[in-house]
Amino acid sequence: MGWIKKTVRVRHFFSHVDENLVPKWDGELEDENVNHLIRDILDDCVNRKAWDLVETSVTKRTKRKESIPMNVSEDSANKDKKAKPMEDGRYNADGNDTPSTAMLTMLKTLTEKVDNMNTNMATKLMAGLDAAIGTKVDVIIGPLIEKVAILEMEMRKMKGKMVPEETKEAANSNVNINEEVTSDAMSWMVEIKSTSQDGIPARHVVKKVTKTCKKGGDMGLDKNNLFENKVFKTKIQVPHLLDTASEETWSDTKQREKIRKVSDGLDAIAAAARKFNKPTSSTPQPKRQTKLASSQLFPFIGNSTVKRIITGVIPSVSAYDPFAVVEDTKIRNLLHFLLDDEEEPDRTSECSVEFYKVLITPREEWRTPTYGWLTNWHMWSAMHMFHKRSLCDPSPYHSQRIVFLDQCVVIKLVSDFKEFNPKTWSATDIYKGIFNGTYPADRITNKKWLQDVDHLYACHFINGNHWVALDIDLGKETIHVYDSILSIVEDNKEIRNVCRPFAKMIPTILNAMVPTTLRKKSDKQFAVRRLRTVPQNEKPGDCGVYTIKYIECLAIGCTFEGLSDKNIPDIRKNLAAEIYDEVGQPQIAHLFPHSPM
Repeated sequence: MGWIKKTVRVRHFFSHVDENLVPKWDGELEDENVNHLIRDILDDCVNRKAWDLVETSVTKRTKRKESIPMNVSEDSANKDKKAKPMEDGRYNADGNDTPSTAMLTMLKTLTEKVDNMNTNMATKLMAGLDAAIGTKVDVIIGPLIEKVAILEMEMRKMKGKMVPEETKEAANSNVNINEEVTSDAMSWMVEIKSTSQDGIPARHVVKKVTKTCKKGGDMGLDKNNLFENKVFKTKIQVPHLLDTASEETWSDTKQREKIRKVSDGLDAIAAAARKFNKPTSSTPQPKRQTKLASSQLFPFIGNSTVKRIITGVIPSVSAYDPFAVVEDTKIRNLLHFLLDDEEEPDRTSECSVEFYKVLITPREEWRTPTYGWLTNWHMWSAMHMFHKRSLCDPSPYHSQRIVFLDQCVVIKLVSDFKEFNPKTWSATDIYKGIFNGTYPADRITNKKWLQDVDHLYACHFINGNHWVALDIDLGKETIHVYDSILSIVEDNKEIRNVCRPFAKMIPTILNAMVPTTLRKKSDKQFAVRRLRTVPQNEKPGDCGVYTIKYIECLAIGCTFEGLSDKNIPDIRKNLAAEIYDEVGQPQIAHLFPHSPM
């Protein structure tokens, strides 16, 4: 039985892809429109310019092409057109792009169009916001400008100026004397103009003046240059505070009240105009200056001590104003002490009463030319008060590395210098205690010079009739002299001579007590510098008060502003009240038996 060879000829082959057009998920409903769209894309029946925003014509859907049957035979393949090669090596039977390539091209085009749409929409949105903001600003500023013009007229009338009753047009325009105003309309007009936003009109103030000069020209103002031109003929007069005005200007009480209200209104309008960065007039208004009453001129030299702190000094958190008013309670306590002693004299407090009477009495009431001169007693009490304040936590002074020399120590240094010989001198127990901060017993600080202390403050009595303040800088080996009456000792050489007990003995004490690891021994004496730019006592007699205040300001780290002869009576009273409150009755006559002061 022979084998029979059977062959099958396939003339047409169709691709059935309807079931796998799009991915499907469980529970998803089939959308026939999506299937049609994908068929059109696969068959290249979609117009590529369908999503082009530039074109206005309606895109028509092209007719779906008939599927071309594929012939697997060599004869049918030769009869087809030659396929054109693509960039990626794929072919299309009719020479066009494959469906996947066409799809990518359309997606790219769609992306570019959407980006352009977003840019255009953002630009239009910003333009709309700018217009809305400008409209609201015009609505707010317009009425303010109109009120300024009205208030100017009221101010000029209430000031008593000879201003004739004139229209707003004449008062607010720059019309020359030879010009005639022919328009009866108001010069300041509030107009309403429509905007791009419905329901939000814009109010703006313009100055419309129709004038006819002798030459017949139009003198109207351009509303765009309203704030660039000088609109007002005169400046707006802002009234000062009542306490700065003279009695002749403000003779009527009702008139003063009206001026105050108008002034407050002008301040409010100016503040609102500045908030929107719009000028209220072409000329700036003068700044109002307040003037304190005579009772406030002293001691309120500033609201804060920090304003007068010396440059480079870090003030303490508890720093105080050395020229501030003392509490009334402290002053009353001192006055009661003085009055009670006059009614019932007590021998034990006799010297203390005289101590405070000398300190509190102003120069005009002295019984003798030297009655109010301060003594060693007063200097000891003031330095003792400063010492007690330095022990507070926190200290009111700008540094912890300062020491207020006891007046007994100052007198001992001056007295021992008369027999001082650097070659034979040796530190006694008293000088060791002074150096280590253990002498005197009521001034114990346990601070060693140079190791814990940088500055020594002292009150030095020179020439038998004058007090000066000394700032002894141990690190820089310099003595700064603060002199309130430079004419008493004019020669700088003489100043160095009177300060020689400190300039020579302090270096000797340091040589004997400071280890060589901290300071090399030196026979060089300290330099003496006298400052000439300090407040001066023009009427001699208060140099002791100046000396105490010099030291207090130096310790706080502030300037000497407020220290003057004019304020000395108040300074004396405050100083006496503070010493009585913190030191009490200074029974110290026995401390200075040989001192003339």
